[in-house]
Amino acid sequence: MSAAAYWRSSHKEVGCVRDATSAAVVSDLVEIARELAAEHKPAGWYLRLTVYDEPAIIARVAEILSREGMTIDSVQQEPHSPKTRLSLFFTVEPLSEPKVRSAIEKINAFEFRVEPVLLLRIE
Repeated sequence: MSAAAYWRSSHKEVGCVRDATSAAVVSDLVEIARELAAEHKPAGWYLRLTVYDEPAIIARVAEILSREGMTIDSVQQEPHSPKTRLSLFFTVEPLSEPKVRSAIEKINAFEFRVEPVLLLRIE
């Protein structure tokens, strides 16, 4: 018996149910494949840090990013923010997600951090 004949005989669902189920399975598989490809495809990244203001924060963050092979595209500090809750924004050139996650883990360990780094992928 051929693989196609076996498939038809072992999946005797009726009409639209079979078609709907098949479409849902294919849709799920496509979504999983996209997610897996996205995880390994280099992308640009946006990082927002919320910190207590103190000297050399940008230098310390830049050092971590550099160690992970990341190149900074831009840095911006939100003006007129309270010194106890300052927002810093970094964009970095495309890099794989595991490297970015490694850097974020190290940045999140700094004592000047008020909340965890917000990380967004730039497509």
